[in-house]
Amino acid sequence: MKRHIIITIAVMLGLLLVTGNLEAKEKDHKHEEQRHGQRVEKFIEKLGLSDEQAVEVREVFEKHREKVSKWREKNGEKIKKLHEKLREARESDDEEAVKEAKEKLHKLMEGRKELHESKLEELEEVLDEEQFERAKKMFERARSRHRKGKGKDLFKKLDLTEQQKEKVKEIRAEAKKEVKESDNLEEMHMIIHRANYRIKKEVLTDEQREELGELHPKRKGKHSPRDKDE
Repeated sequence: MKRHIIITIAVMLGLLLVTGNLEAKEKDHKHEEQRHGQRVEKFIEKLGLSDEQAVEVREVFEKHREKVSKWREKNGEKIKKLHEKLREARESDDEEAVKEAKEKLHKLMEGRKELHESKLEELEEVLDEEQFERAKKMFERARSRHRKGKGKDLFKKLDLTEQQKEKVKEIRAEAKKEVKESDNLEEMHMIIHRANYRIKKEVLTDEQREELGELHPKRKGKHSPRDKDE
């Protein structure tokens, strides 16, 4: 009888965990859709597009977002593992392993680069020459900001200890080095996002993570890493 009760409780707890994870993923998905829509509308506003152009541009970005989503599903885990191997190789000063991991990463990211180039080709068909040049400059400025490590400091308002500050500095220095070696904005987003995730998981206390959530409840479409190259 007791064993039956224990098994029932374990099953219920498992279901609660699964439900919680699904709800969190759904919430993240909705926030990402909101951020995507806000970035597209900002792009349209900055270029001063006509109503007809705006409709076509939204279609281009939406199609691109779907392609990127499929690309992430296919390659996200591979890229994550390669970044882990790269970090481990750097920590052990294994230059050969560093070179091998970087080559594999570069090869994988070529597919993402092709998606960006395809998006530019579609935008060029919708925009006039001046608008298209301005659009390319907007994308390049976004890359430049990431290479220089500019962006909102999510953890600045937290009361970090000196030890925590050193660990944050170490993780960010590692991420900054990877960003400077990348020529792909999507990869830069992933590097910075992963660094922030590591800080939250490895450095912050439960109380600090909770405080961080209160300081940045929904981020309102703003993206620390990850103006985004849609």
